[in-house]
Amino acid sequence: MRYWLCILFLFAALQTQAFHYVADSTSINTILKQLKIRPVASSNPKTEIIIQLGESFSTQGKVLHLQEINNNWSGTLYTYFIDAKYAHTIDKYETKVLVPESDWKQVLQELEELNVYSLPSQSTLEPKMKKESDVSRNGQKGYLKVMVTDGSAYNVIVKSENHVRSYAFYSPWIYSSHYPDVKELKNYSAIINTLEREFGISFR
Repeated sequence: MRYWLCILFLFAALQTQAFHYVADSTSINTILKQLKIRPVASSNPKTEIIIQLGESFSTQGKVLHLQEINNNWSGTLYTYFIDAKYAHTIDKYETKVLVPESDWKQVLQELEELNVYSLPSQSTLEPKMKKESDVSRNGQKGYLKVMVTDGSAYNVIVKSENHVRSYAFYSPWIYSSHYPDVKELKNYSAIINTLEREFGISFR
């Protein structure tokens, strides 16, 4: 996967500027409907994890779907291809049954420890995602801020005990390397690493 990395230099007067990673619920629901995945709020599983991966400037996307039914877990990876002429319209898709390398109990325990059900959206972490610079102007301190402009965007929908919530994040392994003190970025990245390791898939 290729990406563009932009390092911005901001002074105090601009430090409220933010770059957003917002879940587009309309497009996500449109994609899930075409993949025949029922809306989480009205689906049967009491526990469910859906992670949509989209790459900038790409017509391909993926949806990872984990669900618990009658105390049994199952997983499916959907790889879909968007019609170049119609946004959010799937031309075709493929499915793969997911079987963990270890076992479901270990996978779910690891995901829970990484707070997969309660993480915030990356947009809320903006105040922590900056580094103070030694350079100043007119007595104002400068800040270095990193922005990835062509990478991997993730939209997450989770349901636990019938409580549904969603959040979004973007190329977390890159941001985590620049902001190592932000725990949530490490958790995002570790979640993707866990899914790739356990299910033997590429998911970035």
